[in-house]
Amino acid sequence: MKILMTADTVGGVWTYAISLCRALNQLGVEVGLATMGAPMTEQQRRQSAQLSATTIFESNFRLCWMEDSEQDVNAAAQWLLELQEEYKPDLVHLNDLAHGDLNWHAPVLMVVHSCVYTWWQATLGRDPDEQRWKQYKSMVTASAQSVDTLVAPTYAMLNSFQNVYGSVRRSQIIYNGRDWPALPASDTKPILEEPQNIPSAPYIFAAGRLWDQAKNLALLASISADLSWPVYVAGQSEDPNGGSAEFENVHCLGMLAEDQLAPWLYQSQIYVAPAFYEPFGLAILEAARAGNALVLSDIPSLREVWEDAATYVNPHDAQSLNTALASLTDDPELRRLQAAKAQRRAARYSESAMAQGYYDTYHQMLTSRHSPSKTSFASAGVTL
Repeated sequence: MKILMTADTVGGVWTYAISLCRALNQLGVEVGLATMGAPMTEQQRRQSAQLSATTIFESNFRLCWMEDSEQDVNAAAQWLLELQEEYKPDLVHLNDLAHGDLNWHAPVLMVVHSCVYTWWQATLGRDPDEQRWKQYKSMVTASAQSVDTLVAPTYAMLNSFQNVYGSVRRSQIIYNGRDWPALPASDTKPILEEPQNIPSAPYIFAAGRLWDQAKNLALLASISADLSWPVYVAGQSEDPNGGSAEFENVHCLGMLAEDQLAPWLYQSQIYVAPAFYEPFGLAILEAARAGNALVLSDIPSLREVWEDAATYVNPHDAQSLNTALASLTDDPELRRLQAAKAQRRAARYSESAMAQGYYDTYHQMLTSRHSPSKTSFASAGVTL
């Protein structure tokens, strides 16, 4: 089976795509990965070079949510159709929202990782009102309603998306998966060999795009001076559309490669994500795998993924966050119990489980593209 897959290089979709390609390759699936958004970094090139049956097709076309992207979106469409003729895939897997309605010769699956309208609704409480976002909505609606199957990483994301763009032909939930960092053999933290520049005293950790208002890291920064433990945050501060974000009272580490990030995750004991909007949360999954107790915003997607394996807070309430963090910093046994629950929960979101869900879905699409039936067909989710 040959899959033509798109991926962007500027966010969590890259992590998802690399993880999925690796697991699909192990199932005997060949992938042509078409990258957009920005040139690949050296780390991304190293990651892709380790894949056994994935061919990279690189571009730097701007994504449909970026400023002044219309010309690039159209150019990317032509490029993708040319790749279709060159690569001759059995199925097309889109991780962008702009290209579902092209003249594809193969069945098309599109994954909704996030979108501008649901971001605005969750983060700002309203729809965007600029004309370009109305054009974006029309484009995404046409794209989503043209594909054979729409996949979302949570029911919460699917419901929010369809509330904006309408019902689609066929929808599927397939939870994201991650095998990194490695799960320790027990509930105890692994012993690291001389971690450099990592404090020996306990600390609270967070990760995410500092410039993304939806991550709500400003709330964490606003209470950091009152906490008994210091707060460290890893992530990009520069906005792809220009500008940057900085916070007082937290230690900003910048972007960290996986080999740099892993020691920080293993050494930390509490991971916090007070996001207004988080369709799944791969960074949270990584922190849970490393043995962190989770403090998360009380939003439907995170409740769905983590159930009782996290402490939940109101993302609009600084005191709620302060109280939750204090309860964990002050109680080692509670911290240990919560970390163990999160780690056990994290084990179910593996790369192999994710890949098997997509593999089953691909096969169903290839055998019944025009079937009107909406019977459940993937082990990782339910067709709606």
